[in-house]
Amino acid sequence: MDLETFEKIAREAEADQVLIVVEEEERNLTRFANSVIHQNIDQKDQTVVVRAVKDQRVAVTVEHGVLDADHLKAVVNRAIGLCPHLPQDPDWPPAPKPQKHPAIPGFVEATYQFGPIEKGKTLEDLLGPLKKAGLTAAGYLETRIHRLTVVTKTGIAKSFRSTTAAYKVIVQTPEGSSGYQFVVGRDISALDLQAATDDAVFKAETGRTKTELPPGRYTVILEPAAVGHLLLFLAFMGFGGRSVAMGWSFFRPGKKILGENVTIVDDPLDPRNLGMPFDYEGVPKRRVVIVEHGVAKEAVYDTYWAHKAGKTSTGHALRPDNTYGPYPKNMVMTAGDTDRKALLEGLDQAIWINRLWYVNFFNPIRTQVTGMTRDGTLLVRDGKIVGGVQDMRFLVSILETFSSIERATRQLFLTQKYSAYQRVPYLVVRDFSFIA
Repeated sequence: MDLETFEKIAREAEADQVLIVVEEEERNLTRFANSVIHQNIDQKDQTVVVRAVKDQRVAVTVEHGVLDADHLKAVVNRAIGLCPHLPQDPDWPPAPKPQKHPAIPGFVEATYQFGPIEKGKTLEDLLGPLKKAGLTAAGYLETRIHRLTVVTKTGIAKSFRSTTAAYKVIVQTPEGSSGYQFVVGRDISALDLQAATDDAVFKAETGRTKTELPPGRYTVILEPAAVGHLLLFLAFMGFGGRSVAMGWSFFRPGKKILGENVTIVDDPLDPRNLGMPFDYEGVPKRRVVIVEHGVAKEAVYDTYWAHKAGKTSTGHALRPDNTYGPYPKNMVMTAGDTDRKALLEGLDQAIWINRLWYVNFFNPIRTQVTGMTRDGTLLVRDGKIVGGVQDMRFLVSILETFSSIERATRQLFLTQKYSAYQRVPYLVVRDFSFIA
């Protein structure tokens, strides 16, 4: 269906507000294990989410599959029909009006054309040498084409098409040591897959001999995958307007919450951050300074929680069927100007952490999380990586961790966790706590 059809259905619906969100995705995925391709997936999905508001009663319906106009009308009417059976929400705000959004690049033809044959040839070149070296690798190489369409009864009608390419590899030695790396971007041709593979090999080979360290507080080097994981959990716990309004958040504008060297912004409009120009309500996105030199500045909002807080939406609405509320999905963290080669200088002993695993909330108000290190936990002595470390369980406050940064690279690296992207540095952090 074209936008005009969507607009007509929304406009003629017998409700005070109607929001229609259509997500379409084409996913081409090649998986490998034991250094052999074992699965190719070529999948197309469409999800339609409708939010109807009538007499301040709000209903949401979700439908999967390709819909024609009659079917979509039925989905909209089903949402409207649910409204009388739901309680009123006296705080429900007026619907957003149409606003122009900035244009950002999203679609790369080379990624779209990179099919299973190209993936197979690429992986053959990457995995072949590993087999000869007695190593095994598992992971995937995938490309996705995503289109978001947002239409409302108030006249918003927008669509954005984008591509992403991602490569995940875990290399394992016969002894069981492993190394992980992941790269992601809009353009498949811009991803250095060989460098990612070589990095995973280095960690696996280096970790063949492992040292077991006792629980305690250690200086650690956090790779971007680990930094991005912690940053996203910090956002879950406190950077969204819902958690701030409900009093669940540590976030207090004007309060110093991190070290002075740390600045965090959400910038979906920077093409390097793989964002969208508008949110799931059709509201234009904007750059938000969340933390500036350690001081809390501004949380992110959708229309509802902005209205509750007496603010304006920052363009961070998620799909209408979410229950979590807004949070930033394109964060950039800066914390220093060290060169990557100089990270280890002067470190008598430290633990190099490649990525984190099974991270869970422990005490959200204190921003405490627990989890395990995984796939490339290495030992640093006298400024050099000398071997592996048995994976360890940690229990840390993320605010304390990001307030204990001794060094950070000036160069930022794009990572992904769930559906969020972060550009973050390598960090050297003191007093990172490991438990038994």
